[in-house]
Amino acid sequence: MICNIQKDFVYIEIPKILFNYIKIDKLFEPYIKKNIHFDLKINGGKIIIVIEAPNANNIIREVFSKYHDIPINFKFNYNYDFKNSKKPLISCIVLLNMNDFFVRDLTIPSIIFNSKNTPIEIIVVNNGKTNFKYKNIKVIKSEFYNIPKAYNKAASIAKGDYVAFFHDDCFLSDDDWINKCIYNLTDEVIAVGPEYHKFRDNEDYLLRKETDLANEFKEDSKGFLKEVPLVMEKNKFFEVGGFPEREILGQEDIFLHKNILKSGKRNLKVDVKNYHFEGISTLLLFSNYNKLLKTLCSNFIFSKNEILALIHNGLDVIIGEKMKYCTFLYKNNYYDSEMSVFCDNISTFSDENDLDYLVNFKDESMKMKKLMDGFAKVFTTIRDIKCLDILDNFVDFHELLYKYVMNKSEERNY
Repeated sequence: MICNIQKDFVYIEIPKILFNYIKIDKLFEPYIKKNIHFDLKINGGKIIIVIEAPNANNIIREVFSKYHDIPINFKFNYNYDFKNSKKPLISCIVLLNMNDFFVRDLTIPSIIFNSKNTPIEIIVVNNGKTNFKYKNIKVIKSEFYNIPKAYNKAASIAKGDYVAFFHDDCFLSDDDWINKCIYNLTDEVIAVGPEYHKFRDNEDYLLRKETDLANEFKEDSKGFLKEVPLVMEKNKFFEVGGFPEREILGQEDIFLHKNILKSGKRNLKVDVKNYHFEGISTLLLFSNYNKLLKTLCSNFIFSKNEILALIHNGLDVIIGEKMKYCTFLYKNNYYDSEMSVFCDNISTFSDENDLDYLVNFKDESMKMKKLMDGFAKVFTTIRDIKCLDILDNFVDFHELLYKYVMNKSEERNY
């Protein structure tokens, strides 16, 4: 796969099996009338797109946002005259790990465009290793990978009466989002946002429930809001303790809302138009070819459906394969110069005090229990960022893509 997108030149090769060639061709028709020079063809199993024109990058975004029915109400060739307000009503806090293309081209422009009539400030808090600058916007650094500490640090310097928390893979397409959110906040409802998940239906929650030792998951009839955005009064955010900082990576939103509900308050889903990719951060963390992946997503060539499919049809399979192979090595006392090191590293992150609670593995040896518990810790309850080094280039992006393409091929042949 090739995805070279410049301001005035584009060259893309994408798997034909994943896209509807006829639909893409029709979406390019309006640009023919504008004398845009482009070439669209099928070569073997690939669709190839070539564009030579001013703002070629914007043309690609326009075409693929329509292709995937992604709602956009702001311009890509933005030149917004923006400065953070000295007395903002609301502070927009964007967590940035690695998805800098998306935040630069989509998240921040969408916030600026859709908040034109309200004094706001935007704070980007970078808890990854990406260098990031944006004119007239405050950018601060926080502890690597630690999501709750990053959000809390930015909230502690926020000047607004309200805080709006954003992931680095979402954007707004609703120019009334601030009024909708603030209007629905009351003494009882202290957190609002457009994306609500029931605890008992959420995959992350269910994974955590399997390793729960403190009965925190006993009551799971309600749910939580994702930061896409999540809006609260700043004072009430701190009254419930902010984001629990023991949750180093992920699930911080679950435990914030657990604390909200324990305090006797409620959360509420509000109708704010937005778009959330959901899985980019996961793939950027686990796989290589990050620049390619960021380019594909920030230009909408892959939608969140493709990203989630890559995770479920690729990453899940690869994790399962590695677990199975580690199990085989341990059971037979074999040594693999590459994989045995990985297996041992995984097992070092197990907590032997938790092993008796892993019911499914009670019949395995202690070494096997340590291995399985290590996998659980790495993928569900990360307590030490050192274990994230194990996940660096954990899988090859093209291997994920291959597994996804093969799955699509099998579905079509069925």
